[in-house]
Amino acid sequence: MKLTRVLLLLLLLASSVTAASWRSVKVQQDAGTIDLKIADKDIAYSLVEVDKPCIVKVRGPRRIKLVTRAIGVADASYNVTVKIDGKFELMRNIETNYLRNDYSELRRVYIDVPAGKHTLEISSDNKIALRVFRSAKKKKNVMVALAPERFSELARLQFESGSQTVYYRFDVENPLQFVVTGPTTLEVWTRLDFAHTMSGSSNYEIDVFRDGESWRNYHFDTQKLSGALYVSNPELLPGSRRTIRISVPSGWHRYEIKCAGPHGCGVTARIRIPEKDLNPGKK
Repeated sequence: MKLTRVLLLLLLLASSVTAASWRSVKVQQDAGTIDLKIADKDIAYSLVEVDKPCIVKVRGPRRIKLVTRAIGVADASYNVTVKIDGKFELMRNIETNYLRNDYSELRRVYIDVPAGKHTLEISSDNKIALRVFRSAKKKKNVMVALAPERFSELARLQFESGSQTVYYRFDVENPLQFVVTGPTTLEVWTRLDFAHTMSGSSNYEIDVFRDGESWRNYHFDTQKLSGALYVSNPELLPGSRRTIRISVPSGWHRYEIKCAGPHGCGVTARIRIPEKDLNPGKK
């Protein structure tokens, strides 16, 4: 049982490494280059020889991946030594097998580089082919929902898959109102209400007010969205989503969104804000 758990942990760790996103690193110095035919594709590698290390420059903090293969030697085992800014960082002894007469199976080495600019020196006691990658920093602009202060009613939209999303209905008498602190950029997803008997496309108009003054006017054309319904109001069907983007200047602002047409129109909306801007006072 203990062995099974250990194997499972190793598999999970391996999958997390495999799932990472990587970008190639430009090599500053090497012993030359070589093209290896891997799965019918020519892949360029840098060469590392006994007295000719490979030099790369990277900025941390990030993880570096070294992809290595033994080249044209009788013994497929080799050491990989890494120095960061001239100081010894690690040495890995690698055992591998030849896939062909000229190169071995692929082996990987990982190094965690601290913050700042650094020079890596990669050397070996054997002739090896090397590719260097850096982990990609994913700068995701995560959007989260912002609840309005005023609206006509809450509308829970259910899709054919069974997933549900909260929208807020507004109309002429009950506009959508909310406050937000800028600078930031909002996305407002809007959907026109459709009756079951309506077919084809319909137009609608949205007015956006900022701090009591007219800011923008939007005209949309939309169609009934198939495979979705409002759980609490099944006699109305949603239109296809149309998006308003609002650039909010610095400071505290009050917004009001109204349906300006057609007469008596009903619209649902979902307001989205970058998560980092939801609580600008918190660091």
